[in-house]
Amino acid sequence: MKLSVITINYNNAAGLQKTMQSVITQTYTDFEYIVIDGGSTDGGVDVIKANEQGVNYWVSEKDRGIWNAMNKGIAVAKGEYCLFMNSGDYLATPAVLEEAVKYLNGKEIIYGDVYFIYEDGTVKIPTHEADIDLFKLTYTNLPHQATFIKTSLLNAIGGYREEYKVASDWFFLLQALVDHKAEFEKIPLIISYFDKTGVSSSIASGHENLDAVKKHYPYLLSQFERNAELRYYQLSKPHQMLKKVLRTIKGK
Repeated sequence: MKLSVITINYNNAAGLQKTMQSVITQTYTDFEYIVIDGGSTDGGVDVIKANEQGVNYWVSEKDRGIWNAMNKGIAVAKGEYCLFMNSGDYLATPAVLEEAVKYLNGKEIIYGDVYFIYEDGTVKIPTHEADIDLFKLTYTNLPHQATFIKTSLLNAIGGYREEYKVASDWFFLLQALVDHKAEFEKIPLIISYFDKTGVSSSIASGHENLDAVKKHYPYLLSQFERNAELRYYQLSKPHQMLKKVLRTIKGK
């Protein structure tokens, strides 16, 4: 089995239905589907049961938040790669997994692009950069809805750190790059639609990113400062998050 698709959900029944339908109607079938529900009270369990024929494993029980739920999914995953498609996000086309698995070549982190969906209904296609390194991690992240991660790497790192509210996926990439020398590869596919109204879209993640660097990789802080300053002057109109990163670093 090449792939484990993992969906986490809590009280987002409408979003869960959209996500599950996009997964179970894929033309590619050699994958397992795992659904982790946090004890929803809005009918989410009924949605899972209605789509149960396409699910290999599911549970509905109280958890300790997003990253704990994702770690529960990792713990039962049997595929070579994991893809997280959380409730509200959905795969771009019925054939996208069939196309994507052709690129799963053994590198640890393989990623494409997403459609961003904003609260007003606007859809944008950001381009995520190739050849991720420490410089690019200063100002970017990879969307987990378009990122295939080797299950062995997830287990080696110990999954996602649950103490952070929004920065755990970014910090995982940093750990993969620094401690495990993971290979990243960009592929020419738009994998999914990404609901940008969620908590992980908060600009507060910039502060958590730096808190994580200070705590776990303090020797990298000066490099992050140089990277942030360089990126700031590369842009004609710097992103607000980059300005906050610089202010936070300089106030360390």
